[in-house]
Amino acid sequence: MSDMKEIASELGAINRVVKGISDDFQGFGISFKEAKSAIADQKASIEKLKAAVDDLDIKMAKNGQFIASKKQVFETPEVKKMFDYIRNTTKSMAVNDGPSGGYLVHTDYLNYVFEKVRDVDEIRANATVLTTGSSALEIPTEGQDAGLEWVGETEERPETDAPTFGKVNIPVTEAHAKIRMTRIMRDDASFDVESYITRKLIDRIARGEGQAFINGKGTTVPEGLWACSKIGSIESTATAGSIGADDLLDMTAEVPWALESECAFIMNKRTEVAIRKLKDSDGQYLWNPSLIDGMPSTFGGYRIVKAPSAPDIASSTFPVMYGALKDYAIVDRQGVELIVDETSATLRSKGQIEYQFNCRLGAAVVQPDSFIKLEVQ
Repeated sequence: MSDMKEIASELGAINRVVKGISDDFQGFGISFKEAKSAIADQKASIEKLKAAVDDLDIKMAKNGQFIASKKQVFETPEVKKMFDYIRNTTKSMAVNDGPSGGYLVHTDYLNYVFEKVRDVDEIRANATVLTTGSSALEIPTEGQDAGLEWVGETEERPETDAPTFGKVNIPVTEAHAKIRMTRIMRDDASFDVESYITRKLIDRIARGEGQAFINGKGTTVPEGLWACSKIGSIESTATAGSIGADDLLDMTAEVPWALESECAFIMNKRTEVAIRKLKDSDGQYLWNPSLIDGMPSTFGGYRIVKAPSAPDIASSTFPVMYGALKDYAIVDRQGVELIVDETSATLRSKGQIEYQFNCRLGAAVVQPDSFIKLEVQ
């Protein structure tokens, strides 16, 4: 009953407001006839609404007791029977069923791709990068040092050994990636698939050349650091299948001191993590994390070059290399070239487009004495 009383109270308040507005318009003259007429219509509507509420009060009375809430209405036997009938004889619409309405609800689709992040070997950024206009580049190298003798004031000055020279021939090799897609896919994809393919294949070439700079066998592939047979090695003195801090420090003694400022350890992330755990006799970590943005972390004062393609720590492997990467030469014949073919008869007949990326370059170790590898027992 309280709900009906509240409605009646609100209607009374509205009625008083309307009456006040009507009284305010009294005396303004004939120009306000339309406004007064609208007020009269509003009053009539309110009276009708009040009559309807009164009628609802009468109809909702049952055995002299007023049913005031919606819950009580739905609990009456008549209403319960009605809804039981609806539930048992009809099928509701649902998103998970196509014919029942699922076809009308579409799935949202993002207009970009969550791309997988992949590491790149950082050799190019630290090596010597040259260019050539030919199919190979020959680099002169120094061999034997010049001779020197000490003599007395009147002694004969004999001829001393002359320096010798050599050369490193770096052939230019080619890497390529080629994929096809339909015209419809290019035109109707929800994102710029052409730009995506271009970006991803350029990234793939960068990762491919980085892998070659580590493990490439030469000839049709650039010569990698780990594949160069002229680079020497030392054996680990740590327990089998592991490396120790002394091993890394021993490596630094095998490269000329004059190169020390340009040298770095080269390893993959798993090896780096193992090195981070090494401690001195006081239990202090030997790893020195960088506190300056953009500056690399160091071990024993030497920086680390990231090489995801380098071997892991295991028996009879070479997980770490130390040296001056300026003595590893990369020769670029041309940058990445993109060729788009959509006119060939074969492609046109299939409604396809072909994207081909070419890259020509070579690489080789110029001075093997500038590097040393660590072999695990």
